[in-house]
This record gives sequence, C-alpha cells and structure tokens, in this order.
Amino acid sequence: MACYYLLIFCIVAEGLPRYRRQGLGQSAMEQSLNSARTGSWSHNIQASGSMNNFKNYQYGGQIGVGIPVYNRGYNKPSVGLGAAMSGGYARYNGQRSAAKPEWGVGVGVKIPFGRG
Repeated sequence: MACYYLLIFCIVAEGLPRYRRQGLGQSAMEQSLNSARTGSWSHNIQASGSMNNFKNYQYGGQIGVGIPVYNRGYNKPSVGLGAAMSGGYARYNGQRSAAKPEWGVGVGVKIPFGRG
C-alpha cells in the first residue's frame, strides 16, 4: 500500500511543476498574440491567497505583459513578444517557505491570409 502512495507522490511531484511551466508559457503566448493582433501592449495580473491566522497563510500571484514588436496595421503581418512570471509565499505554524519565481516567454506572429 505504501508503494502506491509513493508512486502517486512521484507522479504528482514530477507532473505539477511541468504543468505550471506550460501554463506560464501559454500565458506568455496569449499576451504576445494579443499584442500582435491589436498593435498595443497588453497585460494580465492575477493574485490569490488565504489565511487562517497570522501563523498559517499563503499567497501567490502571476503577471504577464505583451508588447507589439512589428505591426503595420490592419490585415498586415505583425509580431508580438510576451512574458509571464509567477511566485508564491507561505507560512505554516511559524515555518516560512517561498517558491522560486517561474517564468515563461512567447513570440506571437499574425499572418493574414486573403482579404478581411
């Protein structure tokens, strides 16, 4: 039975950080495609947290920014660059822990086909 719990722990411990990095990459790509499509910078800020008392709490956040690199106007090719970063902090019964900041970058290219 203990072997099953160890196997589940290993799968979760290996899979979750990889999933989180993919999420940041997706956020960065979304920001870059947004800025490539609109021709203006875009941003996204998220924060969350919880608290039981002053010894037990956690909080974290994510920020993403996209900027247009090349944009010639409507129905023309354009390029955007995006980046996202997240981090967190927790305290449990006086023990503190902080997650290493994670980040992702993306480049979005919009190439229109036909007339629109």
